Amino acid sequence: MLLWGTMDWYLPCAESLPKLEVDECGTSARARVFAEISLSSLGRERRKGGTAGVNPKQRDNFDKDKLRFNMLNNLSRTLLDLSSAERQIKYKAAVPFVHVPRELHAQWDDYGRMLREVALFRDSFSGAHRKAMIRFDKVMEAAWRKGSPHGGLDVPERLEDPAWKRVMTEAAVLLRVLADLIPECIRDA
Repeated sequence: MLLWGTMDWYLPCAESLPKLEVDECGTSARARVFAEISLSSLGRERRKGGTAGVNPKQRDNFDKDKLRFNMLNNLSRTLLDLSSAERQIKYKAAVPFVHVPRELHAQWDDYGRMLREVALFRDSFSGAHRKAMIRFDKVMEAAWRKGSPHGGLDVPERLEDPAWKRVMTEAAVLLRVLADLIPECIRDA
């Protein structure tokens, strides 16, 4: 059964979601699924009348605030993973079939694209924040080209690569630059 008129229309009813523990921010599995909402799916939900009966200006502000929070939350998690050898090793242990550097590069690549193409994302950052993100993007792309088109070595071997070490260092720098925007529960994770 799908629940039209709510955010649940993307998924079978919440009862079908696996029961998972909450994360360090107290975010449930259901909330983490909703955190993956994209701008295009928000547009589909609006066209289907999912927010009918709500003042459009209030709805738009709520939607934008929620999207900004979710984008910053997900961005900060990606940067935390990129900046930490320990987190990358845990990532590999949790999902051994995933090439961790390739996955983290793909996640970052989405943010680089959104910085260039999505006004809501870009406008969430000051000029200094955007400049730092562009700098990190250049470091990431240089390391990626050095590692080969397929991502090079995987974790843990990749952690010894000087170019990947620079990515990790610069990700930590970018986290510090963005610290005033990152949700507190993520910042201290």
